[in-house]
Amino acid sequence: MRYSSIGIFCIFNILMLPICIAQNIYVGGGLLMSTYFGDLSPNSLKSSSTEIHPGFGFYISKKIFTPFYIQVEYEHCKLTGNDAKSNNEGRRLRNLSFESPLSLLAVSGKIQLKFNRNNTCGLSGGLGYAVFKFDPRTTLNGKKYSLKYYSTEGQGLPGGPPPYKLIQGAIPVTGGIYIKIANNLYTEFQITQFFTNTDYLDDVSGLYFNPDVLIQYKGQIAYDLSYRTQEILPSAPGYSGGEPRGNPKQKDQFLFMKLGFAWSFDAKNFSRKISRKKVNCPSF
Repeated sequence: MRYSSIGIFCIFNILMLPICIAQNIYVGGGLLMSTYFGDLSPNSLKSSSTEIHPGFGFYISKKIFTPFYIQVEYEHCKLTGNDAKSNNEGRRLRNLSFESPLSLLAVSGKIQLKFNRNNTCGLSGGLGYAVFKFDPRTTLNGKKYSLKYYSTEGQGLPGGPPPYKLIQGAIPVTGGIYIKIANNLYTEFQITQFFTNTDYLDDVSGLYFNPDVLIQYKGQIAYDLSYRTQEILPSAPGYSGGEPRGNPKQKDQFLFMKLGFAWSFDAKNFSRKISRKKVNCPSF
């Protein structure tokens, strides 16, 4: 119910922005590059560059008063992580991996600080709230599996933690720069860090679960997805449950680097131009 209310609020803002009396409206969009920070993220800069993926987004914002704006945006991307790319031996032996599509809708308060009177360039920053949907998956023996269903850490099973939801919230913090390149047309570069309220973006958070209970309720494939050390170390003894699998003390995060364009127009002047157009009667 909470997420539905936020979604309705966002959609209401999108529909109302063009007819508000605010002087300036910006409509923009472009490409983004995404990466994530969590239990399966690489811990070296070189490895991290292999987990950056393209996406896209668009937004609409309106000026409330100088220099404050309200912005609504939609973005879509992919997040991935892989223990095999870590330079930590323990994580490589853990051998877990994931990928997840991610779609989000965000509402933010935004400040634009112009460098000159003509507003040809400036800085921007913002803070808001986002609702996003994700679905962590992995590949085993050439087949792709949706991890949430298999309760890899016993989520929802007797003696296990509660199941996590695939719709979660996050706090986006944004900073960027914009440059005017033509009349009412701007290009902009932004970096947004999303601080989520979940530790299951990658389906890894706490402890290995009791394998007997896991197999009883979810089958052998759930065990194979939860414990993958034996794929690269066949002599590994397996686990009995209760051993650390992830770090539950820190929530997952993800980051967007965005490059796009925005068109600015004056809502009042736009309305006047439409109302002043003459409509001629048809000739017979």
